[in-house]
Amino acid sequence: MFLGGKRPLDQSARALNTMLRVCLAQRMRRTQNCKIAFKRRTNCAPVPAEKTPTGCKCVRNRVRRAAPKSRPSPRAGVPIVYIFRRANNSPIRADGAYTARVTRPKRHALAIELTAYCNQKCGYCYNDFRENPAEIGSLSKQDLLRLVDRALTEVEFDHVTLTGGEPFARPEIFDILEIIARHKSRAIIISNGGIITAEHAQRLATLPVVFVQITLNGPSAPLHEEHVGQGCFEPTLRGIRTLLEHNVGVSGSIVVTRKNARSVADILTVFRELGVVDIALSRFSPAGYATSHIAELLPSRSDLVAALTLAEPFGKNGMHIQVTLPVPPCVIDTHDYPHITFSSCPIGTEAQEFALGPRGELRHCTLHTDVIGNPQTTSFAQLVTSPQVAHYRDVTPEFCAPCPMKASCIGGCGASAQAVFGTREVDPIVAQHVNDSFASALSNARKGMEAFIPANQLVRRTFNQSRA
Repeated sequence: MFLGGKRPLDQSARALNTMLRVCLAQRMRRTQNCKIAFKRRTNCAPVPAEKTPTGCKCVRNRVRRAAPKSRPSPRAGVPIVYIFRRANNSPIRADGAYTARVTRPKRHALAIELTAYCNQKCGYCYNDFRENPAEIGSLSKQDLLRLVDRALTEVEFDHVTLTGGEPFARPEIFDILEIIARHKSRAIIISNGGIITAEHAQRLATLPVVFVQITLNGPSAPLHEEHVGQGCFEPTLRGIRTLLEHNVGVSGSIVVTRKNARSVADILTVFRELGVVDIALSRFSPAGYATSHIAELLPSRSDLVAALTLAEPFGKNGMHIQVTLPVPPCVIDTHDYPHITFSSCPIGTEAQEFALGPRGELRHCTLHTDVIGNPQTTSFAQLVTSPQVAHYRDVTPEFCAPCPMKASCIGGCGASAQAVFGTREVDPIVAQHVNDSFASALSNARKGMEAFIPANQLVRRTFNQSRA
């Protein structure tokens, strides 16, 4: 624990400091044969050496160094108290507010939605702007390139994901890749492959692109196009072949739905014949536009079990298969599929992938609509370490309270729950089996009796009616 600021600590800060010192001492007393480096700045008496118990590395590594003496306080008259690192590495002031990070924060990834336009009409699209891309628009070239450069300057991202809409619909994609290369970073591109040309592939081969991820939702045109629109199957296959011919890495993706869950083996066979062995086995998540098709596409637990059972032998035989969207452990026992990698929601951790929207807004992820802030007026470093991000994982659905894995699972995909129910309830993939009213509404919609209207659609209708 380090204390900074030239002014005397006020009474509340002293109380906070005393409380934390007691907690720290209790932790250190439980640890033997280790040493702690404990430094104090002015206005506070140093802890005598004979009273400084040895402490473990876990304590020492969580202590944050004080700001240099020359750095002014963010708010005049308010001392800064640097305590322990939260999940987002943000220091906390004595008045409880967050300050900007002293050092450049490190985060996993930034997904940049280059444009709202897409040449496909996917029913599972999680973009909230899918219905009216023209109304959303996009940033100008100058503003977009400036934001990307600032993002990579202010935050150390492991990589940048370029997505959309369809990212290749925007010519500036190559200008952005040049900026990424200049920052010695790397890029992943999520595309449908339909408008990729040999010229695109030639340029990509010279740039720091890890791979281009392309989705197939059926082994043949009828099933694939039932998900994405007519006339898209052959252009997608052509795009994959073009990239591979120019030695550009390709990762496959499958969005598991009610319609294709039992065709996963056939789709994986197509990928393998094309020479694609890295697969993102996603699953339909009803966020954004996709909520309109929840009754049609939301897979049941048995659908997911069937898909994973079909995929497991491919993983065993050398394909690298990862389930990219969170699947709650109450739905799937991951131990049944040892050759498939699973993940949980990374929001609020250093593995988080933030989303920079087409209008320049920063969000929790590409599925979320909640805006963290505007990076055109606030630094990326402040936004990725904001309290809104840090406290995201403090919320878990009531249904998950008894579960010992709630801290890592946090109820599944919060974005889809927010879109469908209007609040962070349990993931709809779970709710369809435990929420009788929701299950009944889905059943009625599938029988054509009554359409199911999710919360985000109700909000949009109300907004449009108020404008009219």
